[in-house]
Amino acid sequence: MLADLYRSGRLSQYLLWLACSAGVVGLLATRALVALSPGVGILAALANPDLPRAWQHYFRNGAALRAAALYLLVLGSGFYTSNVAGWQHELFRLLPWLAVPLAFALAVPLSGRQRLAVGSLFVVGASGVGLATLGHYYLSTGGSAPNFMQNQSVPAITRIFHIHFGVMLALAACWGVLLSKELALPPRMRWLLLAAAAGAALTLHLLAYRTGLLALYAALLAEALYQLLARRQLR
Repeated sequence: MLADLYRSGRLSQYLLWLACSAGVVGLLATRALVALSPGVGILAALANPDLPRAWQHYFRNGAALRAAALYLLVLGSGFYTSNVAGWQHELFRLLPWLAVPLAFALAVPLSGRQRLAVGSLFVVGASGVGLATLGHYYLSTGGSAPNFMQNQSVPAITRIFHIHFGVMLALAACWGVLLSKELALPPRMRWLLLAAAAGAALTLHLLAYRTGLLALYAALLAEALYQLLARRQLR
């Protein structure tokens, strides 16, 4: 059974799917899964039965090579640094620069349904954490806004830094609308994604995540300009 999965490439594909899902859950809940997901991605790459040919694609991937060059630059900085402990910490922390491009370039690509599942997990998960944060904030403060009066943003209930979380909510709001347009989606999932996008946008506004609001409205402006230019070209 396992040999058949390997030869068909599905083992590599399933491992990459697991790595992506773990990364999404890690972004929303715990950093431990974020740290482990690139390792699972490397296993997915090694499980590719056509690995020698996949290496050719990696060396033609400019984005992957630039990420590797940045990591090699950090690696080379160890020859002239006096803070060895700090250098080792940064080397480990920036390891995803090397591991993530390797995983996506060498592993068997995800199917369309798997990509849709990962995107939906992020949208629904980010919206759920956002609404839980919103509910916790209003229940704990009784509707007052002491943090806002002190110009402080509220961190996510899972302790995600408010700037990062605001950008994640903006992405969830935009991606929820885009993913809901996929023809392969059943109606219930389409409405769930739209509701999640609305929940993410609502959280952004009620908790006043300024960076996230800037990202959201910049994306809306870019989309409006794109649609305007596209209509002019059609004419």
